[in-house]
Amino acid sequence: MSKLFKGFTLAVSMLSILPFFKVHDFYKGINGYAVMFYPFVGFLLGLLLYGTFLLLTLFFRLYMVASLSFPCGF
Repeated sequence: MSKLFKGFTLAVSMLSILPFFKVHDFYKGINGYAVMFYPFVGFLLGLLLYGTFLLLTLFFRLYMVASLSFPCGF
C-alpha cells in the first residue's frame, strides 16, 4: 500500500469508531500523512452525520431526530 493510503486509513481509524482496515502500524512518516488527512476525514464524518440528520428529519420530528442522530458516536 502507498503511504498516502495508509495515512488516510490511519486517520479514519483514529478519528472514528468505524472499523476501517484496522491500521495500527506506526511506521516512520505514516503519522505525518495521517495528520494531513484529519481535516478531510473530519469533513467526511461531518457530512455523514449531517446526511443522517437530514434523512431522519423526513420521518421524525426535530426533537426526536436530535435525540437519535447526535449521540450515535460517529
